[in-house]
This record gives sequence, structure tokens and C-alpha cells, in this order.
Amino acid sequence: DAFKHMRAGLRDLGFAIPETPVPIVSVQGDVDLERIRVGLNERDIVVRVAGASSYSDAPDVPAMRLAVFSEHTPEQIDRLLSSIRELL
Repeated sequence: DAFKHMRAGLRDLGFAIPETPVPIVSVQGDVDLERIRVGLNERDIVVRVAGASSYSDAPDVPAMRLAVFSEHTPEQIDRLLSSIRELL
């Protein structure tokens, strides 16, 4: 499914992505998440970067929030992952 595909792809990019049934992934790491968000936006891919502790179960570091829906196609997930790869 799209969610497993995205998690596996993010792990291949070097991100520590926990195993969870929740279809929202918080991406953290030693990268400029805001720069990646802007670059994705320029490619018409909208994601959110949440500040540290900005919601009830937020990590204490900034995180890029990615939501996956059943309507997302494998091609859309591949486009997201390849765009992130290019922006790293």
C-alpha cells in the first residue's frame, strides 16, 4: 500500500521511520526540513514542517509531516521520494 511504500522509501533515504499504523509520518533528521518543504512546494507537493513540540504528541525537534491517503498512487509516492532525494 501507499503508506508502506512511503515509509520504505523514506528509510532508504536514511530517515528513521517508526513502524506504526498511523498514516502520518513525521520525518526528522539533520537536514534543513524547511528548505526541503520549500523545494517540494515549488514542485507542487505540499507538506508541513511542524515546529518542536507544536502539537500534543510532537517530538521536541522540528518534523516534516507527511500524510498518506488511499487515493495516493505509487507514482505520486515515487515523485515525493525522488523529489526529497534531489533536495537532500
